[in-house]
Amino acid sequence: MRAKGLSIPLSFLLPAFLPVLVLSVWPLMQGIYMSFTDYTLGPRETHFIFFDNYRALLNDRHFSNSFRIGAILTFSV
Repeated sequence: MRAKGLSIPLSFLLPAFLPVLVLSVWPLMQGIYMSFTDYTLGPRETHFIFFDNYRALLNDRHFSNSFRIGAILTFSV
C-alpha cells in the first residue's frame, strides 16, 4: 500500500526534475568533458589532452592572482 501511495507524488515531481537535469546537469557534464579536451569553436575535431588544461591554468600567473583576490573578497565579506 505504501509503494502505491508514493507513485502519485513521484509522478508530479518527475516533470519538475526533468528541466533541472536538462538545464543544469547536462551542461555541467559537457563542461567537465570539454575541460579534458582541446575543444575549440571551429571544427568539431577534438582530442583528449586530460590534465593539460588544468596544468596550464595552475601555472598561469594571472589565474593565481585572480584566484587569490577572489578568495580574499569572498571570505572578507
